[in-house]
Amino acid sequence: MISVEERGVGIDIYLSWDGMTDAEKRAQQTGFRIDAGDVGYLREAYHGGPYATQVLVPEAFHCAQLGAAAAQEAGYDVNDMGAVHIAAATLRGRLEAVCGLVIKRAAKVYGQSLTAASPEVRAFVDFVELAERQELALRHPRVFASF
Repeated sequence: MISVEERGVGIDIYLSWDGMTDAEKRAQQTGFRIDAGDVGYLREAYHGGPYATQVLVPEAFHCAQLGAAAAQEAGYDVNDMGAVHIAAATLRGRLEAVCGLVIKRAAKVYGQSLTAASPEVRAFVDFVELAERQELALRHPRVFASF
């Protein structure tokens, strides 16, 4: 895993897609909400790992470290901003482990008992479902990691 804790206050993951409206972009400006996966935003604070975002979208972290040009040269499907396409089926395939990790991290770091229905967990499900809908609509969803 990528060491991220020294870089800032948290991890922000954004989903974008072709034809994204200004209203959809504004909806992602959530003030660090941890339950906004339905608009294409995930947030994890640097209070201790493991970090579920790194398991769900490791390609986004790698591309962010490389930069857009180097990521393209490395064979990633990235846009000029460095957001990388990750197939929705790949995200779906990682989702069960990711949800388990969110629950485990909440217990370890925060002493919280989460379930699959908890907003913190649901955000990851909603994020993947949004990626699936955008991919089905041929909008070429991409993921950007800020950390």
